[in-house]
Amino acid sequence: MIRFASLRRLTLVTALFVLAAFITGCVGSRVGVSWASVSLVGDQQNILLAYHNYIVQIDPSSGAPVQLRDDEGQVRVVPETGEPRTWNFQDTTAPEQFYTAPLALEEGKLLFANYTKKLVEVNLLGARVDNPAGIPILDAVVADPIVDENHIYLAYLNKNLQALDIDTPSVVIWTFETENGIWSEPLLVNGVLYFGSMDHYLYAVNADNGRMIWKTELGGAVASTPVLSGGALYIGSFARKVFKISQSTGEILEERAVDDWVWGSPVVRDGVVYTADMGGNVYALNTDDLSEKWRVKAANGGIRPSPLVTEDHVIVGARSGEVVWLDRDSGVIALEGARAIGAEILGDLLLVESTEARPLNEPLVIVTTVANDNLLVAYSATRGVKMWVYKR
Repeated sequence: MIRFASLRRLTLVTALFVLAAFITGCVGSRVGVSWASVSLVGDQQNILLAYHNYIVQIDPSSGAPVQLRDDEGQVRVVPETGEPRTWNFQDTTAPEQFYTAPLALEEGKLLFANYTKKLVEVNLLGARVDNPAGIPILDAVVADPIVDENHIYLAYLNKNLQALDIDTPSVVIWTFETENGIWSEPLLVNGVLYFGSMDHYLYAVNADNGRMIWKTELGGAVASTPVLSGGALYIGSFARKVFKISQSTGEILEERAVDDWVWGSPVVRDGVVYTADMGGNVYALNTDDLSEKWRVKAANGGIRPSPLVTEDHVIVGARSGEVVWLDRDSGVIALEGARAIGAEILGDLLLVESTEARPLNEPLVIVTTVANDNLLVAYSATRGVKMWVYKR
């Protein structure tokens, strides 16, 4: 059983990742101490990359930075050179540390919770920070915040979950205390927050008043968000187990031993739970009893991100720098094996599909690494072909 004395161990865990990667020679020029957060913004489905001390928008069609435009849609230029300006933000004098996806609170405003214990408002049109001093918060944040109509919910690195007033984020509505930190965003369903903690518990908490409904000991640290399906929560832990838990009572209905730590959230699709572990294994488990449908050793390194499940494939990225397509029905490695990027893959994979506002020839899988020369890599989701690389 693994017990964490302090959530300062985040730095230790990440440092171990970095050290192991350099020893094995699989990392290029590393640019931060964590992994990138990527999300889609706007009708155009631009990729918003937040990493280390900068934020940038990237065109999913080409991998090029998005050009900054004025209110009339005209491209802004650098006065001295006439070159087009791109949508990016970096503060070199007092660098922020961005680990999380932003919240879109209202038209044209993004709210970031950062590692330096404050909330930062970023103007979506102008790519600038509107509140340079920031709004102080209780602690550093590495889990994505979430919102409802009245609250912003922040999970903190070292311990506790807070609800802030959505109109006045400096006002704390309630604080729920945990023994250790929360590394992943809560799941909000019908007024209840479900979240795991490094203190080994999975919690259900009333979202309006912060009162605990139930908590369940899972025998190891919980670093991911639970997934709800059919009245049950599915989650893995560092106890090397996957659990099926009653949504209403917190009772453990089923549990399944796996080979190594489960860090990423599972994916539930069509009666199957897809999950991966830090030993490089991928599992397909039946939702009823967590019996094994298939399992495969997919990578040489640990798989921290959640699997990405498409109609035909289960796609995973590993610390060893491999991106692997598995046949969804059988688990057999598909599309002629793994794609080697050559840098650690720690952040969750992102699927970008074609829309009317952003037509694409085919859906893309966006993979983040920790190296400057291939910070983002886009692959065809169906063919596994590399489409573009974004370099920092």
